[in-house]
Amino acid sequence: ESTKPKESTPVKQAEPSPPPEADKPTVPTRFRKAYLLPAEGMVGRSRERERLTTWYQSGQSGVMVLHARGGFGKSALAWLWTHHDLMGMTLPGQVPDKGAASQLGDDHRPKGVFWWSFEESHAPFSAMLDELVDFLASGREVSALSGSRAAKVDFVVDELAQRSILVVLDGFENALDAYNYTSAHYHADKLSGASDIDQRRCADPWLSEFLIRMAGVREGGRVLVLTRHIPAEVETLAVDAGVPFELAELAGLDPNECVSWMNSEGLKGDRTRQLVLARICNYRPLALRVSMGMANADAHAKGDVNVVIDNGQIAKNQNPHQVVRAAVGALAKPQRELISRMAALRGTIERAT
Repeated sequence: ESTKPKESTPVKQAEPSPPPEADKPTVPTRFRKAYLLPAEGMVGRSRERERLTTWYQSGQSGVMVLHARGGFGKSALAWLWTHHDLMGMTLPGQVPDKGAASQLGDDHRPKGVFWWSFEESHAPFSAMLDELVDFLASGREVSALSGSRAAKVDFVVDELAQRSILVVLDGFENALDAYNYTSAHYHADKLSGASDIDQRRCADPWLSEFLIRMAGVREGGRVLVLTRHIPAEVETLAVDAGVPFELAELAGLDPNECVSWMNSEGLKGDRTRQLVLARICNYRPLALRVSMGMANADAHAKGDVNVVIDNGQIAKNQNPHQVVRAAVGALAKPQRELISRMAALRGTIERAT
């Protein structure tokens, strides 16, 4: 008998699994000029998401106005809530929280989602109305497609009253009178002058008509307005005419949420110092994100919260705006010059430019 060893059969190496793809919407969607940042670092906001879901399911008004100053995370909250809680998707980079009270079951999901941002140039209500009519028509031949603005508003309101479709209007302050001119982007969070109420009226009367009529829709579609300033129509009509707008102000993050976020980003420092940084940032998500980036970019003490807290500029004047100034000042000169030039741009440009 031969003692020649048997040749071993080569073991076939298992092919690596392809990276998981992002969930795809299971309902018709259309996102125009929308918020597109990933969900990394999105923490907390469970109470706010539950309130949005309660309004969506059983609110007495077809319109909710979610207002807050810039940098408080209105768009991020609505983006996560829309995709995760309403449509049942898991966004790339998001920590799953299945079973949260804000999540809808499969039988209660919207029949469609339309998202429009007024923040970009060339995004007036007239363009949004045309897009929304086309979305709701779903390929059908409807007279509203070529009709007057009045006919289009009639068609949209009638369709939304019969169909559970969510419409999100982001950057709504840009559709107000105060922002209806070239230097509008220089506005601060607070409008000045005695005519504040007039500055907060919708620049397009048909947009005002759309909001008023949708506010009276008890079942069917919903309109979520994200804005820095409460539209005057919401305040005056809610009081004078009893139009049932739903109003909610988005505050800063809970202190515990701030600490959880810092820990998830790998920031070093005890809880007391983390809470000091959160207070300096006024619990504002944007300022906190910038401060964490500043700490993580430090070459000598990477990720140390004290890099931000002990910064001379910030220690002297503790507020969120100073955090942003200090973060820009900590950049290398070419980066500072690039940001300075980008800050001067007030409209959309091509990347090649």
